[in-house]
Amino acid sequence: MNMKILIYLTCAILLLGAGCSVEAQDDTAFDQSSLKEVYESELPDLPDHFVACLPTTSMFCEDGDCTTYEPTVFVLLSGGSANGRYYRCDISGCDSYDAQSTMSGAYEIVQLDGKPSLLLKRDVTGVDDYSYEESLSIGLGRGINTGYCFETKNF
Repeated sequence: MNMKILIYLTCAILLLGAGCSVEAQDDTAFDQSSLKEVYESELPDLPDHFVACLPTTSMFCEDGDCTTYEPTVFVLLSGGSANGRYYRCDISGCDSYDAQSTMSGAYEIVQLDGKPSLLLKRDVTGVDDYSYEESLSIGLGRGINTGYCFETKNF
C-alpha cells in the first residue's frame, strides 16, 4: 500500500497523473542523509539555483488517515519572484516548472504558474530554523514534505 501511495504522489507531484501506473516499481527510497548525498553528488549537473530544500519527512493524508514514507524528492529554486523556476529533483534528474513567489512575514510562499494545488512555504529569516513545507493536493488527499532549506552559490 505504501508503494502505491508513493507512486500516486510522485505522479501527481510531477503533474503527469494521466500517464502513471500504480503497479509496484523497483524504486529506491532515500533517507535525508542519502538525499543530501544525491544533491551533493549531482551538484555539477543540477540546474542553476539559489536555494535547495531537502525533506526530512514525507506523508500522504486522505480520509483522516496519514501514511509517512521515505522522502525521495528535493526542491531547487531559482530566478526571482516574478520569473522563478521550481525544480523537483530525485536520483533520475529534475523536472522544471515556472513559479511565482510572494513574501508573508518571515515566509516566502512559492506556487507553480497555473497549478494552484502545489505550494511551498519556507522560512527565510531563521525564525523556524529555515524549515519548509511543500504541500500538494491530490484529489481529496494531500501530500506533504517537510524539511529544511539552505542558500547555495550554484547560480
